[in-house]
Amino acid sequence: MKSEIDLHGIWPAHPPQAGEALESLRLSRLQAQVRYCYDASPFYRSKMDACGAAPGDIKSLADFGRLRFTFNKQDERESEEQSFRERGDYLGMHLCADPADVVGISATSGTTGRPTFTYLFTDADMRVNSLGWARALTWMGVGRGDMVMNALGLSMWVVGAIAVSSLIQLGIRAIPVGAEAGVPRILQLAALLRPKALLATPSMAQRLVEQAPQVLGADVSSLGIKAILCCGEPGAGLPEVRRHLERSFNATVHDAMLGAYGVAQLSCVSDDYHGLHTLTPDLVLHELIDPDTLKPIAINGPTVGRLLMTSLQHQARPAFKLDAGDIFQVDNTSCPSCGHAHLRIKVLGRADDMLIVRGVNVYPSSIKDVVAGFMPQVTGEIRIVLKEKPPRITPPLVVRVEQAGELGEEAATRLRGAIEHRIFEILRVRATISLVPPMSLPRSTGKTKLIDMEI
Repeated sequence: MKSEIDLHGIWPAHPPQAGEALESLRLSRLQAQVRYCYDASPFYRSKMDACGAAPGDIKSLADFGRLRFTFNKQDERESEEQSFRERGDYLGMHLCADPADVVGISATSGTTGRPTFTYLFTDADMRVNSLGWARALTWMGVGRGDMVMNALGLSMWVVGAIAVSSLIQLGIRAIPVGAEAGVPRILQLAALLRPKALLATPSMAQRLVEQAPQVLGADVSSLGIKAILCCGEPGAGLPEVRRHLERSFNATVHDAMLGAYGVAQLSCVSDDYHGLHTLTPDLVLHELIDPDTLKPIAINGPTVGRLLMTSLQHQARPAFKLDAGDIFQVDNTSCPSCGHAHLRIKVLGRADDMLIVRGVNVYPSSIKDVVAGFMPQVTGEIRIVLKEKPPRITPPLVVRVEQAGELGEEAATRLRGAIEHRIFEILRVRATISLVPPMSLPRSTGKTKLIDMEI
């Protein structure tokens, strides 16, 4: 499978115009990708054969949507285990390229078991991925020759070393400091090198705000950073969190999802949050399905379901109806703030993290969203305390909320009551709020876990 991506002369990089020409390109690329996966991977071939389908049956995007299968984390593990048994490697039976052509490997964190090597790249895949980064950076106002500090985790994370390689390919002056360096080191290097943009989790960005005065003797706005791309965890999509970071850094803050297959999805600059704007509709196909029946769901305005992703130009391990396990809201109407015409996506939460409180489905990120509305009285840090095995939880839901400063007894009582009322008003769940002192909840520079198990 040949990549059509040429990185020379791509600046400025903008998404293609919506319309018939784009849909024709998407279909032709999809048909080529399906044929490639079917011929090169016994795993993908078995998936299609089980549906009674062959590559030649895909005459339209709708035909592809009717194929009733998904590829999830369990499929990935089984494919890798079979690969190890039969070939002695964990590259997976859904590897479509020659192993010798794989030049980049990135893994999941492995927090629930053995890491899976989800993202593999050939040289052509790296070019496709770099195009996604080019569009993301253009969206942020960053171009060739600008300096970008990567303070995301470099250790095997797809937005770590792989992203740095893409930035270098694009002529970006990358600072690969990584979250592993720690907050003081990141602040010191930022003060010396003065990057235009920062890549970080929302938690890392907040740690930089908190520690800049003691490390630098000045607040974080003194670094001169103009744009921040946040990914890896919820936070930057919460209006209060985003506004807090924007005020602190005096920079624009973009919620993002990107890193592989050329995917680039970013929020626009707006007082309100209108979701992640798809910048690479020519490189990836999204489908929405019912979480239980797996039947396709028509997207007509804001629509909720499980999101499947299929790469349109990837060689190593293509995404083929990839189900990441999240619940999304997808909207095909134009953004009311910036007019963006392609899909906009909001992550509502991981299906596996969903709590059921007296019949009401609640995502931890939704609780965090409500609490963030009380900033600056609170820091935005929360922990949901579970004393029974999820997902079914007996109300009230116990939530520790970190206050931003010392409060008198009367003020604390009012704040607890207001948060409990707001949670019930918005989420229809009874909660008991426990206010804890400033800086008392554990900090993370990576993904912050919002649930404490105390069984």
